[in-house]
Amino acid sequence: SSTIPRVLHPFLTPGEVTLIKDRNPFPDLGQSASGRLVAKGIDAVDGKTLSRGRKVSNGYVESAWKIDEEVTMRVFKGSTLLFELPFNNGKLDTDLPQGQYSCILTIPRFYAYFIRDCAVGSQTNYLGDLGFSPMLNPGNTRVVLNWGARPSDLDSYLRVPPDPSGGDECKVWYRNKVCNANSIKVCHLDLDATSHGRRGGKPETITFGVLTTGKYIFWASEYRGRNEQGLLNSGATATFYSEGYQVRYRVGRDGYVDGINWYVFWIDGATKEIHICDRESCPPV
Repeated sequence: SSTIPRVLHPFLTPGEVTLIKDRNPFPDLGQSASGRLVAKGIDAVDGKTLSRGRKVSNGYVESAWKIDEEVTMRVFKGSTLLFELPFNNGKLDTDLPQGQYSCILTIPRFYAYFIRDCAVGSQTNYLGDLGFSPMLNPGNTRVVLNWGARPSDLDSYLRVPPDPSGGDECKVWYRNKVCNANSIKVCHLDLDATSHGRRGGKPETITFGVLTTGKYIFWASEYRGRNEQGLLNSGATATFYSEGYQVRYRVGRDGYVDGINWYVFWIDGATKEIHICDRESCPPV
């Protein structure tokens, strides 16, 4: 029959369901030339490789989880599943037919990682260190900043409003990694990444405790940058995780760049609503 079957493939991770619907017949890949695809799966909170048997952070406690399964990458053409590729010792190094794909990567107890543009070209294609966020505790949120080979260092910043019970406004960054310490409202820079290179590098990660009334502002800055070109050419993304949804922001598309700073989003702590930054809502610092 010429009718294309409509099939749902559910991929389940704790607290998360991803549904992929087939719309196309399996493509004829023919004698397509191949390209090399290289990646590594890491815990976005402690930066450790997600290899079977290794103990990693659960997002809050160091070495709390032992990894029982390797990361699996599923490669799609359109909405058709082509390949299922298990990692080995937390790494992937494989040949695939050249082409434009999208990829979904999963590992138990971590949120799924989606790569819309998972292209394979003739050269070695480095996906870099893919930072998987551990499942969040109720009421918590997290932001993971990723970028490519250049610049070598981007830094995450989070302005935290004063606690209504007392205290001053606080800023989370590499010189002050914790605000509202010893509180359910704690905000913490979990991972401070430096020295990105040809294969990329680790992400920067901030975990938010229970939000308090006030305005939270998240932005990224190029360390020792000179102008906006470093950020605009970085391929940077900031992925926001909450109990109910994920949002991925991309530099040059979301928020705005002012010199060496990319102002990404702000959160109304009272309503828990997240908004894209503009110059009025997130004035340059």
